[in-house]
Amino acid sequence: MPLKVLHPKKSAKIKQKLIVIQGKCDNAQKITATLTNKTTGKPVTGQKLGTNAKQWGFLYKGLADGSYSFSISQTNSPVVMDAVDFDVAADGVPPPPPGTPPTITGPADGDEVAVTFYPYGTSTQTITTVAFSGNGQGPAGTVTQQPDSDGNWVGQVDGIDTWPNGAGSAYQLNVSNSSGTTTVNNLTISS
Repeated sequence: MPLKVLHPKKSAKIKQKLIVIQGKCDNAQKITATLTNKTTGKPVTGQKLGTNAKQWGFLYKGLADGSYSFSISQTNSPVVMDAVDFDVAADGVPPPPPGTPPTITGPADGDEVAVTFYPYGTSTQTITTVAFSGNGQGPAGTVTQQPDSDGNWVGQVDGIDTWPNGAGSAYQLNVSNSSGTTTVNNLTISS
């Protein structure tokens, strides 16, 4: 299995100051990653997420508006690499109004997800449910960070490594707060 960035997509426009960059690999113990603010040229400190041997995730908070470059490598023989550039345009973008369902920044409809992945988005209310299901499986998912002062929340979905995967394995992600549910459809688990 090659090293691959699954989220964000290349040249994505992120409208919040938090991002979870995530993907799949052969050996998560052998990966190194760097996020660089292309505007300042400085590296950005993040938090490595998860313990799954075949997936990886990095959480970055408090991002300033600007352009970013993320690179990741896996130190096998030979070294394999992947990279993605994206923009953050979060200044002046408020969380959803009170009384509305949460937003989901990632994953989006039709995306491929790893066997452990980290949905995230914004909400002004407590997240009550993160549920990944489909094909007679599930639900699976938990909230790992309730909305912060900017409304940013993060969840985690794991334990799906034995579920049917690949093309045609359409799953959905539902995230709820007290005002309603937001759904992402047609997700596939990376094979």
